[in-house]
Amino acid sequence: MSKLTFKYRLYPNRDQREKLQSTLDLCRELYNAALQERREAWSSTHKGISYVAQANQLGDIKAIRDDVRAVHSQVLQDVLRRIDKTFKAFFVRCQRGQVPGFPRFYDSFTYPQAGFKLNGRLWLSKIGNMKIKLHRPIKGDIKTLTIKRENDRWYAWFSVVVEPKPLPANDKAVGIERWKKAVRIVQRIHRKVFNQRNDFNTSCLVKSPITTV
Repeated sequence: MSKLTFKYRLYPNRDQREKLQSTLDLCRELYNAALQERREAWSSTHKGISYVAQANQLGDIKAIRDDVRAVHSQVLQDVLRRIDKTFKAFFVRCQRGQVPGFPRFYDSFTYPQAGFKLNGRLWLSKIGNMKIKLHRPIKGDIKTLTIKRENDRWYAWFSVVVEPKPLPANDKAVGIERWKKAVRIVQRIHRKVFNQRNDFNTSCLVKSPITTV
């Protein structure tokens, strides 16, 4: 299986832009809070916090915050998975003697499995149905959708998996072999001409009379 990514520009209306930005801001807040919790736990107990332990807190957070309930659950879970992955990589670099900075949040959020539909337009859970410029068809099975802001524009990144296809038959290999054969022939001709000239020059030197003054 091969992985591919397809990028398309989104054209959200004003209300959708506000929801996209609100989702992005909340994901950043969750990321920073989870990171801080991990840093404090490590500083005080030298023990890490697992993804499961942090994900189990989401229910309690939703109970007291309407803005958290307004974000799709899998988007929130993906934020915690992201920090879990990058935090593990951070400690690996530390063990190697490197001194990296703590992982930081990027301007994107991801629907890992559900919460979106594509049918001419892009529907996002908790955000709505928005215009998308599908300038080329998506090939393969969609696995994740990442929404990203770049220079005040919004884009959809679809990660897909496709079955590898055998390359079409062609005569390039035959052409290469013919080329190599032609090169060898030319080399033999050049070598023959060189030898003939060398023999001729040697013969002239032998037959030429030696003159003295």
